[in-house]
Amino acid sequence: MDTQTISRKIKYKYAPLVKKLIIFQFGAAVLGFMLSLSTTAIPGGAMLDLCTSLLAIAFYLYIQYTGVWDIAAKDKIAIDGGRMSEDRFTGLKAALLANIPNFILAFICIAMRIVSITFTLPWADNVAAMCYGITRMWSGMYNGIFVILLPKTYDDIASVLYMFLLLAVTIPSLITCFIAYVQGLRGKRIF
Repeated sequence: MDTQTISRKIKYKYAPLVKKLIIFQFGAAVLGFMLSLSTTAIPGGAMLDLCTSLLAIAFYLYIQYTGVWDIAAKDKIAIDGGRMSEDRFTGLKAALLANIPNFILAFICIAMRIVSITFTLPWADNVAAMCYGITRMWSGMYNGIFVILLPKTYDDIASVLYMFLLLAVTIPSLITCFIAYVQGLRGKRIF
């Protein structure tokens, strides 16, 4: 098999699922960001912000689960008919591909923060701050958790360990997509 055939098969297999997952993330991020904007304006609204964030995360994981489950159920028909080989990790692989923007933004943020702390370069700190802001908007459903766990201003985030939270927020998505695809292949519903 040549490389074009392999890339065509990968594109056919993962493209619809990855596209769905990115659209789901965008929708949930907008929902979470709007909820966060309305609750942070309230004095002492951090707990309300956390509650609305948990609601947005639950919504995000639910739509991811149902979307991946539907595709797995369709794939099961193709697998049973012999038109496709079974790969239980398709949901996880698609989630990894869909989370590439998260990984890139978090990596740039972490790397620039390390460079900024190590060499005291102001431009690196500016790049890290910009990526941090973009990541907070792209992961808007997690804003309530960020508000509780992270310091109030970017300048107070002295430790790079806080930046690893930007990577950690992808874990629920990866787990949900893996479980949804496996359950879809089995034909078992959780919801």
